[in-house]
Amino acid sequence: MAVKKRNLLISVVAPVYNNARHLPLLLEEIRQSGGGYRYEVIFTDDGSPDDSWQVIAQLARLNDKSCTVRGLKLSRNFGQHAAIYAGLSHARGDYVVVLDADLQDDPVYIPELIAKAQAGFDVVHTQRVKKRRSLRRFISEIVYRILTIGSEIPLHRGMGNYKLMSRRALAVMLEYREYPPLFELMAERAGFPAGFVEIRRRSRPVNVSAYRMADSFRFIAALLFTYSSLLFRCFVVCGALLTLSGMAGLLWVVLGNAAVMTAVLLGITLQGGLILLVGGIIGLHVRSAQRAARSWPIFTVDKII
Repeated sequence: MAVKKRNLLISVVAPVYNNARHLPLLLEEIRQSGGGYRYEVIFTDDGSPDDSWQVIAQLARLNDKSCTVRGLKLSRNFGQHAAIYAGLSHARGDYVVVLDADLQDDPVYIPELIAKAQAGFDVVHTQRVKKRRSLRRFISEIVYRILTIGSEIPLHRGMGNYKLMSRRALAVMLEYREYPPLFELMAERAGFPAGFVEIRRRSRPVNVSAYRMADSFRFIAALLFTYSSLLFRCFVVCGALLTLSGMAGLLWVVLGNAAVMTAVLLGITLQGGLILLVGGIIGLHVRSAQRAARSWPIFTVDKII
């Protein structure tokens, strides 16, 4: 027998970093998103230097039967994906929705995500409707293409953190212990049927991102160094090409009696190729060992409301 709407508990997890001014409006929008469901909103304060935790504590005192607020304060800034993981680990809902706290993700789509899940999907991604072409969007698409190739993860266009998981998909995702965590990889590796809902993403009320450009570069670096062998494969290919070039050049020197300087340069090329080749191979082995041996804590909770 189908579970009645009023008996369904929907957990909404929002990682928070410098979002104090946005949280009251976000909570109100979640409450007004409708659908007749009960909500628990979990705000995870990822070491915010502003008053985010104080605001979360205030909102938690406004709980009612239809919507309760819970707060997690991490001991330091662990990063957006670790904050998401922390929130997921404390979620109690039948379905869990993750969205950003900067008001770009509109909660009005939550009932649509739930309807899609009830149609037979354990993971429901949001697919951002294409915006007008711009240099920033063009660069973003290039970055996602590189990350898809290099990270060994099939990242879909318009991807973001705004998505829904069923209870059984969440259970599998929480078994993921690789450091640093990557939410998109957690959802992909769950292996359950996935659906998509098209959304329109809003502009930030304040034209400043809570997570800085440096955080974006760290995210890209984590993909390429932790979850990908792309760079090491490039080293191997470059090393092999330089090695072959050096060997061909030395053979030409021997057969053609070329100048000594040419022989020296070709010898250096051969040496550089061998170094890159060996370094790339060692890198592949080190990466495999790191993935097998890491046991670092993904997050540490300081306070809970």
